[in-house]
Amino acid sequence: MIFLKKAHEKTCDELPLFFPRLIRRQNQKTGAWKIRRVYEPNDAMRAIHEELDEYLRSQPRFPKHAPPRPAENVAPHRGNRFFYLTDIENAFGSVKVDGLVKAFCLMNSFWIPRKRGLKNFLENYCIAPEGGLYQGAPSSPALFELYAWAFLERPIHTWYNLKKWCGWNDVTYTRYVDDLTFSSKKRIGRGTRRQIRRLLHNAEFTINNGKNFVIDLANPKTPRITITGIGLEYGGRMFVSRERLRELEKMLIAGIEGEDVNPHKIEGFMSVFWSPYGGKRRSAVLTRTQRRILSLSRAWRKLQKKNHTMTP
Repeated sequence: MIFLKKAHEKTCDELPLFFPRLIRRQNQKTGAWKIRRVYEPNDAMRAIHEELDEYLRSQPRFPKHAPPRPAENVAPHRGNRFFYLTDIENAFGSVKVDGLVKAFCLMNSFWIPRKRGLKNFLENYCIAPEGGLYQGAPSSPALFELYAWAFLERPIHTWYNLKKWCGWNDVTYTRYVDDLTFSSKKRIGRGTRRQIRRLLHNAEFTINNGKNFVIDLANPKTPRITITGIGLEYGGRMFVSRERLRELEKMLIAGIEGEDVNPHKIEGFMSVFWSPYGGKRRSAVLTRTQRRILSLSRAWRKLQKKNHTMTP
């Protein structure tokens, strides 16, 4: 494969393998526990996937900013009143190898005469034994973005293109990985929702029926909505949800107290924290809770810098 130049050395010394394991995760809202299988790559397999990920993101037709920042996912919906929220069930598991080959060819015509070799590569390194993408593989998020772009959002005039159909029907559509948000200034009725589900079904995606929400922001009972951790009010004001703030605060306190926390995750949460304000951080009006988190983040960063300086 053309994108496996750097990984060649590691694959010569070690057989590329995935090691499956089961993990338990608790839903923060419902408290329910869920068990799912994830795969840990060894160094050789990780090298292959990292180089594949780098290749995909370097392609001119690969969807840029995929996935978008949380605030970028919410901003297009500002000013709309009616919302339909849903998500794709078992998103990575929905990816079919033949569809993925087609997505590669749509991204770059270089792959059209090389379909057979590409399919063999994807089956050997990217498709799990139970079908779908490997959960935990470094390139799986990029592969899913390519697949979703090809079958839902490619900028061509086709009857099955979800993004185009929404534009024709005055519906604003955004996607954050498997979370789908639809909004409009007019009511999103059953017929519209049925057609959305039909278009997703044509792309061989299944809607998670347990996560369908129809919301009217003008209703006093639902004056605000939370999308990918960012809150949105009918007037257009965006803010970070309380749940996300609490989670960020816990992580910062744990890091300051010396517990093992993922610094990349904290930085990701802080980007969400600032995302509603864009480049206007200095003039941002913060709540007491937000000021407390900002103070904790500064203390954590100072501690990180000190520890990094002391490391030989």
